[in-house]
Formats: sequence, C-alpha cells, structure tokens
Amino acid sequence: MKGALRDHVNNHTGVNASAGIEHGKGVQRVLVLTSSLGAGHVQSGEAVVEGLEERYPGVECRAVDFWSLMDDRVASVSKQSYLDLVDRFSQNYQRIFDLDGPGVLSVMQRGMTLDPMLAEGFRMLAERDLSGGTDAGGIDSAFDRILFRLLRWSFPGHRQTQGRVAIAVRRSVIGLGQWRMAVRLRDIVDGFEPDCIIVTQPLPAALLSLIGKRKPIGVPVVGVLVNWGAIEFYAQTAIDFYCVPHESIPLLELLEPFVVTGMPLRKGFRNPPRREEARRRLRLDPERPAVLVQGGGLGLHVVRLARALLSLANVQILVQAGNNEVAWQELQDLSNDHGGRLKVSRWTDEMQVYISAADVVVGKPGGMTVGECLACGRPLIVIDSLRGQETLNLEFIEQMGVGWEVAEQDLVPTVTSLLDDRERLRQVQQRAWDIGERRGAERVAELVGSCTVEKIHA
Repeated sequence: MKGALRDHVNNHTGVNASAGIEHGKGVQRVLVLTSSLGAGHVQSGEAVVEGLEERYPGVECRAVDFWSLMDDRVASVSKQSYLDLVDRFSQNYQRIFDLDGPGVLSVMQRGMTLDPMLAEGFRMLAERDLSGGTDAGGIDSAFDRILFRLLRWSFPGHRQTQGRVAIAVRRSVIGLGQWRMAVRLRDIVDGFEPDCIIVTQPLPAALLSLIGKRKPIGVPVVGVLVNWGAIEFYAQTAIDFYCVPHESIPLLELLEPFVVTGMPLRKGFRNPPRREEARRRLRLDPERPAVLVQGGGLGLHVVRLARALLSLANVQILVQAGNNEVAWQELQDLSNDHGGRLKVSRWTDEMQVYISAADVVVGKPGGMTVGECLACGRPLIVIDSLRGQETLNLEFIEQMGVGWEVAEQDLVPTVTSLLDDRERLRQVQQRAWDIGERRGAERVAELVGSCTVEKIHA
C-alpha cells in the first residue's frame, strides 16, 4: 500500500509545482511528534504547523515531545547524559551512532564484547543519577524512576554488569519502558483523534511502530527527515511516507516511499532578505565583510570561535549565543572591547536576517542549520562537528561543494581566503542558493492534505 500512497502523492500533491490543491479541506486535526533533544526537530515541527495553519484555516495542531512521555526527572537526566556525551566526547558518541538502531539494541538486549571506546561511551550514558534531574510539571512516575535505576545499574560498561543477569534486567526494563511510553502515546492519539500524524524524529516513530503491532494507527503517518542523510533506524514501519530535504542525500533508498519536499523552514525563509537589506536591519556596514558564528540552541563553542575571528581586523562578526547564558555574558563583555565589530544575539526567530547579512557562516552542521544556510545561499564552514547525525550533514554539504570542515587552527586562514576571493565566494553562494529549498513547509502541508482526504495508509 505504501507504493499506492507514493503514486497518489506524486500525482496529486503538486510537490514540483507552484499551484496548490484543495484536497486539504478535510484536514481538522494534526498531531506533530518531535523531540526537544535537538532544536532542529522542534523547529521543523513548528514550521510544518505554520504551513498547515496557513493552508488550512481552522486546523488544530498539537505538538507532543517524545521526552514528555516519561517521568520529568528521568527525562531531564537522560537528556543531559546524552548531551554530555555528544559535547564532551564526540568520538565515543560517533561509535555508538555508527551501531545504528539495531546495533544499539544488540548491545542492550543481547550483550556484546565492547571495545574500550564503545564501553566508555555507554558507561558515560549511565554516569548521572536522578539527583541531577529537574521537574517541569509533567509526568511524575515513581515506577519510571525505578526502571531508570535498574537500567542504569545494568547498563553496558557501567561497573562490571555485563553478565546474564544484567542482560535480562536490561531486556525487561527496555520492554517495560517502551510499553509504558507507547501506552501514553496511544492515549494521546486516541484522545486527540488526528486526521494525520507528522513525525520529525525517529524515537516517537519507533513508539508508533510498537503501537501499530497491536492495532493499526488508522491515519496516515508522515515522516519528516531533518537531516541530510539516512540511517536504518530512521526507517520505522509506522511511517507511511517520508518528506526528505534533497534527492542526493546518502542512503535515501532506506526511506521508501518518499517525496523530495525540501527542509521545512519557518516562513521568514520563503523570501530571505537581500544582503543589503539584512545589513540595514542589523545596522551593519554594507561594505565590510561579515561572518556569522552559530553554535545551535546550546551555543556551543561560540566564544572561542568569536575570539579567533576577531583577529580579522576588517571583518564584522555576528554571533548567535542560542540559550547559553554564560556564553551570552562573555560575548557581551567581548563586544564592549571591540566596539561595533562584534554583534551578539540570543535565540531569534529572525535567523534568515542574520544569515543573509553574512558572507559566510561558521558553526556546527545541524540539519536545520544546513537547511537555513542553503535557503539563504550561504556556505557553512564547520568547526567542532558533534558527529553522529551531523556527520551525515557534513558529508552532504562537502559533496555539494557548499561547506567544509576545517580544523580550528585553519579557521581564520580559510575564512580569509574565501572572503578575499570574491568570485569564488559568489559562485559558492549561488550554488548554495540553487540547492536550497524555501517552501518545504508548504509542500509538507500540501502532502498532509492529500494523504488525509484520501485516507491512504499502510
């Protein structure tokens, strides 16, 4: 039936045409499943909601965060453990990521002999206990906390717990934990009664797949890929159809059936301002070159990168500190020492203005960051990739010639070379603009309308 859905979507959604369709008149409720662990997953969900609300006035959209389906304290500690591993020990994280979903389950449920780096990576994931968690007013479950403590005790690499008892405990805890979260999600689906479900991250899709083994979901499930490459874990049985950012991303065949919609971006990226207009709005010198430094929602490493780039005397530096208050304060002090040459901002809904004002962007290759840079026609120079999913994104931009990874000591020479060669810079910017997609959210909304009205699902 997925093949029938693919044919229907290709014939009726107009994903390659500017004209819309009226099939979506029946869209009333859409459930969006995402994950707050990555800001890009949440942003893509928000962009899709914008597209849905604009296309189908009166539609009711509900967003559900994967992490809201477990005890608040367990979710807080689990997320922080993951972020610690990604930020501080990216090589360990890459080794775990390379295992893919089935490989990780093999380690967790069957036991494997782990090399030292893998063992250390798993050990770090079990390092934090619940004393470091916070309550956000969501689920309060003593049973979830018991399961967490049992899983932590039996985790691969944690102390010497690789025996049969530890493996049996892990299997039981994983099964119970998945079942409890799946039941909570099923209750949300049954209570909301959506016409369509959109998933921007594979973890909630895995829960839907678990639900679907007992009872069909009953409505179309559309997966939105927020990275520029696929892995096996992204291919969940619950997903009827995938929206992907580009036809040339690696391993796209894993996500059949799919439609190339482009990355869903917020409305401001449909018509990003010209460089002159963006610089006027940010009160920048229209003639001097400008570089934007991004560290994602966590504002990682932005202070260090800003200091390095300030050695370029004639260059204006824009820095996005994200939600990193420590970095924000350090950058404010640094800005005071360098006059108007360093401009700092927190998280902003006007990212298209900042990217358009810059000649070059420097930062980490998150999926959404890559999509936004391409939509504005700007190359991305990558420093401190967090590995994992970001490796897929980096491989894509290097393959397309619109971004490169450089060592930190080579950052200033690389930026200088690109800014000095105006013709090369113009060509790279044009190539990025041509690859970029500015109406992905509209195309996903159109797809939802077509799938919902026809009620075609696996």
